[in-house]
Amino acid sequence: MKLLRWLPVFVLLAAGLYSVSPIVATGWAETNPGPLKFNWAFVGYSKGDTGGELVRIDRDVELKSGDRFKFFFEMMQPGYMYLITHSSQEEIYLLFPGNLGRYDTPPPPAGSFYIPSGANWFQLDHEKGQERFYLLVSTQRLMELESLLKGYQDAAGAQRSAFKDSVINEIRRLRWKHREFKKSAERPVAVMGQTRGIKRAALPDASAVSEMATAIEAKTFFSRTFTVDHQ
Repeated sequence: MKLLRWLPVFVLLAAGLYSVSPIVATGWAETNPGPLKFNWAFVGYSKGDTGGELVRIDRDVELKSGDRFKFFFEMMQPGYMYLITHSSQEEIYLLFPGNLGRYDTPPPPAGSFYIPSGANWFQLDHEKGQERFYLLVSTQRLMELESLLKGYQDAAGAQRSAFKDSVINEIRRLRWKHREFKKSAERPVAVMGQTRGIKRAALPDASAVSEMATAIEAKTFFSRTFTVDHQ
């Protein structure tokens, strides 16, 4: 199975990984004590015969060919966010940041982001399989992870496969290292009392995704893994 039939914006996002600026350490990242505060949404959209349904994805999920999904992220306190996908074709894609160089100047840029940007959505093609998405958010820049991601995009053949395994192992290591911080406060962001199951007759705009965000507060590190079972 191919990862996904990405909308054109993915080409731009993926290209960012192949033009990474030199990785440098930042004093800000080493001294920021936290906490992490951000709003986050992973939203799926299935269009049925009577109109589409927009649903917040907060656990492993089954989606079908033609279904779409989109991410929203809003940082309330400075921090570093990484969104990585591991496809059923054993490929690694860095969905955010599109260019790791954006983290070279501390503190990291604040604000809200849609992935993919604007009115674009990711859409599942007709090939089936499992895709995993890794979300990592930290008060400190994850330098080793960034180095491995860059090594992966520069490598080829067996070396590329080895870097892929190293990226996944580093994600697991970070999750284990910060296991004591696993507990975090999570709650739906109240927007007009609407949280999930919104019916839409047409493909919704980006603001509908942010309306379904979850507010998260953690100490210095937060991670979450989602598995999309494409049926």
